[in-house]
Amino acid sequence: MLIKFLRATKRNWDSLVSFLRLLVPRCLGLRTGNGVRVGRGLNWPLGNVRNIQLDENVVLGKHGWFYLPLQNRTARIHIGAGTAISDYFTISANESIHIGKNCLISFRVSILDHDHVTGLEINPVTSGIAKGEPIEIGENTFIGTGVVIMRGVKIGRNCVINANSVVMRSFEDNCIINGSPAKVVMMVGPAVK
Repeated sequence: MLIKFLRATKRNWDSLVSFLRLLVPRCLGLRTGNGVRVGRGLNWPLGNVRNIQLDENVVLGKHGWFYLPLQNRTARIHIGAGTAISDYFTISANESIHIGKNCLISFRVSILDHDHVTGLEINPVTSGIAKGEPIEIGENTFIGTGVVIMRGVKIGRNCVINANSVVMRSFEDNCIINGSPAKVVMMVGPAVK
């Protein structure tokens, strides 16, 4: 009985704290569903926060970073219902990033739909970012620690991306992906109960 009470109290406290952390971004246009929980220290984009949509029951860990260029009013980030993203994530869009429902994304994951402009005699500090290519991550996908997902990638449903992989091309449904550059190491079979 006491444990149930303590769990309910913690759940209510977490909801209140998340509501307060989301108050200013919501006033600036952030679209969220019910039950969204966020950790402390999230960095929201200055002017384009209205281009981010968090569906119901999304959980964001602490010290994450969203980036949408201020001059690009069409860039979008959408995170599907029930998705949980751990601490120290980076999600940066110059076109669009769509993360499906019920995904689990581990800590220190970077999802970038663009590159940085580089080349001979180009100052990388002031050169800016290149045009984005959409990223799509399918439902029920698990992304391990330290994964980097680059522009133009489409990851199918029910995939597993192993830790520290660099994903630079698209993969179909039900793949286990590993390596730098990432490649399919196995197909996911039906769940064993």
